[in-house]
Amino acid sequence: MRLRACGALIVDGRIVMVRHQEAGRSYWTLPGGAIEPGETAAAAVEREFLEETGLRVRSVGVLFVDGGTTCYEVALDGDQVDATLVLGTDPEEADLLQEERMLQDVAWRRLDALSDDPQVGRILRDRKASQCPPVEEAM
Repeated sequence: MRLRACGALIVDGRIVMVRHQEAGRSYWTLPGGAIEPGETAAAAVEREFLEETGLRVRSVGVLFVDGGTTCYEVALDGDQVDATLVLGTDPEEADLLQEERMLQDVAWRRLDALSDDPQVGRILRDRKASQCPPVEEAM
């Protein structure tokens, strides 16, 4: 089983998500990917976030572990002053045309519209249960 890490950046009631396209299906998910040999899960999510969204983040804490995936709450890195998203490229797909790549879009999405999403719904339920305030209050 390949170990993976993903991250949740939540600011002002919105969360960063990426849209993947594979095998004729399109879906939104949290930024993340495979943990490279010798890399920690926290370092992997920080690397993947930068590759996929253009944002430098730091891991704050583990939100959940599901199978081989560890999901972290992340915050903008201290020197990151702009939270403008930039669609990145998976280095393994750099030679492909954009329409052939898995990563198709990146966006800030409203949390209140995502309670049915498996990852985001779990985060929302866990946050409600713990009454955890957001890490970032303003962009």
